[in-house]
Amino acid sequence: MGKKRLAWLDIIKGLCMLTIIISHCNTPRIYQRFYYPVYLTGFFFASGYTFRIANSYFEFLKKKIKALIIPLISFGLITIIISVVLKESSLWDRIIGLIVQQSCNKDTMWFLACLFVCINLFYFVLHITKNNSALILIVSLLVTIAGYLYIDFVGYRIPWQLEEACIMLFWLALGYLYKQYESKLKFLENWYAFAVLLVAYVFIVLIY
Repeated sequence: MGKKRLAWLDIIKGLCMLTIIISHCNTPRIYQRFYYPVYLTGFFFASGYTFRIANSYFEFLKKKIKALIIPLISFGLITIIISVVLKESSLWDRIIGLIVQQSCNKDTMWFLACLFVCINLFYFVLHITKNNSALILIVSLLVTIAGYLYIDFVGYRIPWQLEEACIMLFWLALGYLYKQYESKLKFLENWYAFAVLLVAYVFIVLIY
C-alpha cells in the first residue's frame, strides 16, 4: 500500500516550484519581495518534514545518492549538451561547473547539490545532539548564522554549495521538528490561523 500524500506539503512544493520559475523571468521587484524569503526555504522545510533516519549512515547515503545525485548528474549532462549546442559556454567549463558545484560558477543543478549536502549535515546534527529538539534547533541556528557570516565576511564560494547548505540547515531543522510536534501544533492547520499568518507575512514584506 502506497504512502498517503499530504496535500499541504504538495502545495508548498508546488508553490515553491512555481516561484522558482517566476524568479528566472525578470519579474517586477514588488513581486520578488513576496516570494524571495520563502521560495527556497519552503523546499527545505518540506525536506525536513519528510526526513527519515536510516539504520546506518551508509544506507542513508546510498538512498540520497539515488534520490539526488543521480538526477543531478543526469539532468546536468542534459543541460551541458544544450548549452554546448547553443554555444553558451564551452564543454569543459560546464563539466567543471557540474563536478565542482561552486555557487555562481556554472553550477548546473545547484539546488540538488545544496539539498544533498544540507541533508547530510542534518544527519550528523541529529547524531551529535542525540535527537534532542532544543539542541537540534540551537545547533542548526548556529550553523545557519555561521553560513551567513561566512558569505558576508569571507565570500569565497565553497564547492558543493557548502555555505548555502549551512544557511538552509535551520529551515530543514524546522520542518523536521514540526513533524515531531505536529500533534501539538494542529491549530496551525486551521484556516483562520493560516489567514492570520498570511496577513502578518504580507504586512512584514510591505513594510520591510
